[in-house]
Amino acid sequence: MTKLPKGVLPLLILVIGVVGAVMMIKMRPSAPKRPSVPHHTVVTVHTVEGATPVATVTGFGSVSARRRITLVPQVSGVILETSPAFQVGGSFAEGDMLLRIDEVDYVLAAQMAAAQVARQQLALATAEQEAEIARREWDRIQADTPDTRVRPNPLVLHGPQLASARAELASAEASLAQAELNLDRCTMTAPFAGRVIEENVDAGQYVRAGNAVGTIYATDVAEVTVPLQDADLAFFDAPDAAGEGGAHAELAITFAGREHVWTGRVVRLSGALDPQTRLVDAVVAVDDGYIAAGDRPALLDGMFVEVRLQGHSLPGMVQIPRAALREGGTVWTIDAENRLRTKSVDVARTDGDIALVASGLVEGDDVVVSQLDVVSEGMNVQIAGRPVAQASVAQETAQGGSS
Repeated sequence: MTKLPKGVLPLLILVIGVVGAVMMIKMRPSAPKRPSVPHHTVVTVHTVEGATPVATVTGFGSVSARRRITLVPQVSGVILETSPAFQVGGSFAEGDMLLRIDEVDYVLAAQMAAAQVARQQLALATAEQEAEIARREWDRIQADTPDTRVRPNPLVLHGPQLASARAELASAEASLAQAELNLDRCTMTAPFAGRVIEENVDAGQYVRAGNAVGTIYATDVAEVTVPLQDADLAFFDAPDAAGEGGAHAELAITFAGREHVWTGRVVRLSGALDPQTRLVDAVVAVDDGYIAAGDRPALLDGMFVEVRLQGHSLPGMVQIPRAALREGGTVWTIDAENRLRTKSVDVARTDGDIALVASGLVEGDDVVVSQLDVVSEGMNVQIAGRPVAQASVAQETAQGGSS
């Protein structure tokens, strides 16, 4: 065999390999073409309902009693006894004894005043008898000398003496009444059913008249003051001058993961806007809110609660989630072909998670509540929980296969 020139053999092997690779590529079977499956952005929607919405005005406030008083004794003395209920958190009924002051001094004062009344009664009886004698004597003198009849001096008939005796008796009776009143004031009783939120004294302590000994509040009516925007007043009924006709309200608070609700009503509004916050206060009253009922606990002074005022019916408006609102007073809707469209709406009111729309939407509109990073008019989307429209899929598949 003829010997090949040096370097030709490697080149020959390389050429043969390249030719073989090219032939293999050309002879490989072609893969079947598959239509591309369109990708849809999944969105959550709210379907607009045709029912007439009812406005709800929401606010927050703290519970406080309608009646709260500071206990102040009207007499001085040593406290002999305090009620077991007269301590912070204690409950009592109307008329219950709260504390009792040593009444010995006041008993003695009442007895002395009664004695003085008896003396003045005697003095008045004596003065009346003397006046009667003086009148008869004067009449006898005038009968003996009919030609010299004159008008008698009041002192002769004991008129001033009788008036003085009557005044002294009235003064003594007033002193007795004051002494008996002070004696009654030695026992302080509850003017209403309530609870104690502060107590400053105990048995054996000396107290002076006019110095506070505690603070109590009534448990018949609880009130919550709710600051609201002045525009909110147009959406619920305000009470009249007598406190009647105010909107119904719900108070809600969560204990241990469970919401408890109390019902009440608006009883009054503040007389003016707060100059700092420009808010107006609505006062909601709850009857028997301080009384536990079933598994619902009692309200406590100072509790922070959510207040929901029942407002007016709003015909012609629709209600959507507040999350559906976009910048510039617009919403995203989905048309029949599952394409995204932007609509301008007139928002009449927002409250909490709810928005009330006066125009721009009709019953049956699907409003997007999802947040999307990229949005374009007419983009295809898929509504969560609904199948993709078959016509749309077929159209997009055909477009993908022809490309």
